[in-house]
Amino acid sequence: MRIRKARTDEGPILSGIALRSKAYWGYDKNFIEVCREDLTVSEQKIIENHVYVLEDSSEIIGFYCLVAKGKTGSLDFLFIDPGFIGKGYGRLLWESIMQTAREIGLEEFSIDADLLHIEEDLQTLKKREKLITVCGGEYCGELFHHLVSLPASLDDDVDVVKYFEAFWDLFHNEDPERNFKLYQDFYKTAFSGFNIPITADFLGLSVLLQSYSELKPAIIEISRVFADNYLIYEEHV
Repeated sequence: MRIRKARTDEGPILSGIALRSKAYWGYDKNFIEVCREDLTVSEQKIIENHVYVLEDSSEIIGFYCLVAKGKTGSLDFLFIDPGFIGKGYGRLLWESIMQTAREIGLEEFSIDADLLHIEEDLQTLKKREKLITVCGGEYCGELFHHLVSLPASLDDDVDVVKYFEAFWDLFHNEDPERNFKLYQDFYKTAFSGFNIPITADFLGLSVLLQSYSELKPAIIEISRVFADNYLIYEEHV
């Protein structure tokens, strides 16, 4: 496993990863087509910016593009191929981003997000607002505990984004056993305070899936939005 500078001929590979990663979160085909141009990594973009890839045995599994303008910059791309999401590779790329920023003398950089993407996500949250909010003691949204209160109560060292990824995966794939195997390390870290063996039964994954079956579409939408943008929302919303 290593991180290296992208070669100028790797644009098509990186563009493919960006599109697949975007589509992984449940966006429809029409929206992905709208994003295609913005998610294309050209040879010129690789030449003019700081583009790095994460590869394993010569297979590129993720990449980022850091744009520098004097002492400031922006993170234009950060994508992982869907088959490798949820395995900690995002953290490796983020550490590399911070190191690169220091090496090229950036004092700060912004995380740029496609405006259409952000608008769609905010509209999704607005549409599902009643499910994830508490209003004057009159009602508590059915998903407030699992999608707002519980993740907010996790310890600071717990990767909250991975919580939403795991929740999304459970309802998208409807396979509690697979979900637990894929995210068991995260579950054990997040819920270690119980001081008992963390199992799929203890977490109630099957019961959770069955109990909220009618809310599956809403859960998939909200979890995808939070996983995709949680750090941005946490800071700015």
